[in-house]
Amino acid sequence: MSSTPAKKKNLIPAPAWGFADVIIVLGLTVALPAIVLLIVIGLGRLGLYPRAVGQFLVSDGLMPGAIRYLLTLAIEWLLLWWVLRRYGKKWSDFGLKKFPWIKSILTILGVYVGFSLSVIVVFTLVAVLFPSIDVNEAQSPAFEFGRSHWGLIVSFAASVLIAPIIEEIQFRGFVLPAFEKSFGPFFGLLLTSLTFAVLHFQANVAIYTFILGIILALMYRRLGSIIPGIVLHTINNLLAFLAVTGILR
Repeated sequence: MSSTPAKKKNLIPAPAWGFADVIIVLGLTVALPAIVLLIVIGLGRLGLYPRAVGQFLVSDGLMPGAIRYLLTLAIEWLLLWWVLRRYGKKWSDFGLKKFPWIKSILTILGVYVGFSLSVIVVFTLVAVLFPSIDVNEAQSPAFEFGRSHWGLIVSFAASVLIAPIIEEIQFRGFVLPAFEKSFGPFFGLLLTSLTFAVLHFQANVAIYTFILGIILALMYRRLGSIIPGIVLHTINNLLAFLAVTGILR
C-alpha cells in the first residue's frame, strides 16, 4: 500500500487585512516622512520656531540622518498599529508568538549557513551575467554611521535593535500574509521578498535582501512566529554594522 508524503504545513494564519491595506501602508511609509519634514520646514519659515530646526533635519550628518531614519521606523510602527486597530487584532496576529526554542535555534544556524552560501553563488552569477552591477558596492546606509561613543550607540540602536523588529513585523508579519492571501503562497512569497528588496534602493543590496527575504518568509512558515526571523535579521544587521563601522575587519 503506497502512501503519499504529507505536505509541509504553512503556519502563517490567514489575515483579516488584504492587498489594498498593504499598498496604503507601504505608500504612506514612503510618503509620510517626507511630508512631516516639509511641514516642519514650513512651520519654521512661518516663524513658529527657528528655521535652523528644519535645516538641521534635512542636513547631512549622523544625528539628522538618524532622526529621519527613526522617524520612518516610528511611522511604520504607527501604520501597523492602525491596521491592528482597524481590524480589531493584536500584535500576535503579526506573528509575534511563542516558538519552539530548540527547533528555532537549529533553524537559525542552518539557515544562516545556507543563506551565506546562496549569496555567494548568486553574487557570482550576477557578476558574470550582469557585469554592469557592482556586487561589491558599499551599502549606502539610511544615515551616516557614527564612529564616536554616542554615534556608535545611536547607529547600533537604530540599525541593529529597532530596524529588524519593525521590518520583520511589516514585511513578514503584515505584507507576506496579505500577498499570500491575494496571490497564493508561491507568488506571495516572491512579491513580498521583491518589495522588501526594492525598498532598499540599491541593486546589489536588493539582491542580497531578496534572498534574505525569501529565507525569513520560509522561517515564518515553518516556525509560526516571526521572532526567530527577528533574531536572524538582527544578527545580519549586527554583522553589517560591525563591517560598516570598521569594528569587524
